[in-house]
Amino acid sequence: MSIPSIQDSVLAYFRSFDLGAIARTRDGRLVATRNPAGHEAAWWCRAVEAGSVIRRALADHGDVPKAAAKLGVRLMEHASALQRTEELVKRLDARMHTAQADGSLQTFNRAYRAYRLDRTAAGQPVMNYAAARSRLRQALADVAAGKAAPGIIARVFDDRLTKPQ
Repeated sequence: MSIPSIQDSVLAYFRSFDLGAIARTRDGRLVATRNPAGHEAAWWCRAVEAGSVIRRALADHGDVPKAAAKLGVRLMEHASALQRTEELVKRLDARMHTAQADGSLQTFNRAYRAYRLDRTAAGQPVMNYAAARSRLRQALADVAAGKAAPGIIARVFDDRLTKPQ
């Protein structure tokens, strides 16, 4: 049975931590991917380590966990990684909801309003509020990953984040 589709929020969380998957395809090949949906099996590790684990696994008759252990690479089986990440994403969503309900998002809401007014006055396109909240959520995930610099709210409205890299 192949791996079912994975929520975008979960995949974004994995990307926040620079994780990638080593997946076994239906025809038995090993590939590195950011989304293992549709593959037969998958293991998560730091994305930069996936290639070396695959090369070692190919030399070890396709045994990915054994190859990772030999290389000292921390590997997490897909189902475990997915369950853990889904729980973390749910907690993050709950915190966002609580912050909205108790007024903690007032600073963000004021920043969004100022952004919207400035962009409208300049005749530029404006991201909708849902997209801005989604980007705030991603910025908070980056904080959890240790990647965020000061100015989380300012990052939400940074045009460079919307352009492909």
